[in-house]
Amino acid sequence: MWSSPNRTAHGVLPCPSALAPRGNRANSRCTSGEIHKALHRVRSARETTERKEQHAMRADVEGAISQAVRAFGLRRCCYRGIDKTRLQHTLTAAAISIACTDAWFTGTPYASS
Repeated sequence: MWSSPNRTAHGVLPCPSALAPRGNRANSRCTSGEIHKALHRVRSARETTERKEQHAMRADVEGAISQAVRAFGLRRCCYRGIDKTRLQHTLTAAAISIACTDAWFTGTPYASS
């Protein structure tokens, strides 16, 4: 399904039917009506409750990863070797849990994502 339109160098969207091999490539561009219909399908799919639940879950995960990277330095590892790296990530996860527990006890609100 064509859900994420990407513009080409000429600013024209390639038509999904252009991906199929065929002899005549002259008519391989979408008309504005086809583009409008595709955008309408994608935008209406965003409004479903299933999509909103998926987005909420994704926002929670991205918030946790962002906190781990910004506040606890998870992006850079101090050690070499998978065992030491795993240990550092485990200790970082424990530190995040302690920070979340402390925020819950003190009533500190989380930043909204």
